[in-house]
Amino acid sequence: MEIEHIKKCIICESSIIKIDEESNICKCVECKYIFDSPRPTLKELKKFYSKPTKYDEWIKEEKGRNLLWRRRRKKLKENYKEGNLLDIGTGIGQFLFHMEKDGKVYGTEISKSAIEIAKNRYKLDIIEGEVETIDFKHNFDNITLFHILEHVPNPKKTIKKCNQILNKDGIITIAVPNDIDSLKYRIKRILTKMKVGKFSNLGKMGFKKIKLDGSMDEIHLSHFTEEVLKKLLKDNGFKIVNTCLDPYYSSIGKKRIKDEIYYQFCLIIKKIFKINIYECIWIVGKK
Repeated sequence: MEIEHIKKCIICESSIIKIDEESNICKCVECKYIFDSPRPTLKELKKFYSKPTKYDEWIKEEKGRNLLWRRRRKKLKENYKEGNLLDIGTGIGQFLFHMEKDGKVYGTEISKSAIEIAKNRYKLDIIEGEVETIDFKHNFDNITLFHILEHVPNPKKTIKKCNQILNKDGIITIAVPNDIDSLKYRIKRILTKMKVGKFSNLGKMGFKKIKLDGSMDEIHLSHFTEEVLKKLLKDNGFKIVNTCLDPYYSSIGKKRIKDEIYYQFCLIIKKIFKINIYECIWIVGKK
């Protein structure tokens, strides 16, 4: 596996310290950005996400994921500029399929297998490549990144490019895991420190060391907090419009009811105490 070492903070270029030797987790001493180093190179990540069977589970979960994308579409429309949409890291294109009724849609993706599924299943022509290197023919009114920013090698470059290709007053919507501040992950870190059951094999931050041997479904290079995301957007030309929770669950049946109840509970906590204890962050910026 090809790896790379990060020598300074990607977001603010300050010094970094390693806070979890076992899992290779580092933290910026200035802006508090948390990330993995050493880590796989982009070349390795492309191979990992292009495996032919990588998205089989997504297709099996299509019913639940349709419900998920309808929820996200409804939430997205709360802060939306009429016009076109670019979805970065669109996967198999299910979100774009739901958004086609609202206007012209575009998507980017690094996974060849996902692009093929999007074409065959949803009749979508997805642009292959990293958004930072693509020469777009026009700008966009809306850009979305649903659980993508934690995967990209350089979040600062990604957000900077988003600002460049957005029209005036364009909207960027980002959703990422809240795996530093959420209640679930705080409990997970406590159980890890106590060496309870399956948690005894994790690093002290509650994360697994990155492996590409098939034992991990996804590779997260960054671990964001709401404050770090706000700084990232502000430093790259955006005004913060809204911070909330991402209704990310794709469950069905009784499990969906339980997930909805917990989501609504966390929404109430957010509104009253201004803190996000949910598993995911939703943040909206305006150019």
